[in-house]
Amino acid sequence: MRVRGRNAKGEPWGIAIEQPSASQRAVQSILPLGEGAISTSGDYRNFFEQGGKRCSHHIDPHTGQTVAHRLASATVVTPPAPDCAMRAGGLATALVVLGEKRGLVLVESLGIAAKFILREDEGFREIATAAFRRLSAP
Repeated sequence: MRVRGRNAKGEPWGIAIEQPSASQRAVQSILPLGEGAISTSGDYRNFFEQGGKRCSHHIDPHTGQTVAHRLASATVVTPPAPDCAMRAGGLATALVVLGEKRGLVLVESLGIAAKFILREDEGFREIATAAFRRLSAP
């Protein structure tokens, strides 16, 4: 999604990041965004289970298999540019394939605003890059 400007109240747009749950639709968090693009990719809508293992529609090109890690979703925010929405979408998908460890190293080294939501035994845990935390700070 690409955004520009402010809402009717003169505030940045409140963009909801969905909780990565296959059983319900709920908001995980809301990010105020005035300009740029945001995209989320995850394994919670298109998947199947086989032998007790979640099989995502994301394929690791190194193994040819579905990705196998606890990363449920990755959200990327890119600054305004003609291709910012396309860049955000491509990066979000790449981060899901890379996983939270390799993905976090990549986006932190490039200064990209990204948020990872990981599946834990007791729910979800979030990891955000420094650039993403700056976006969501009041």
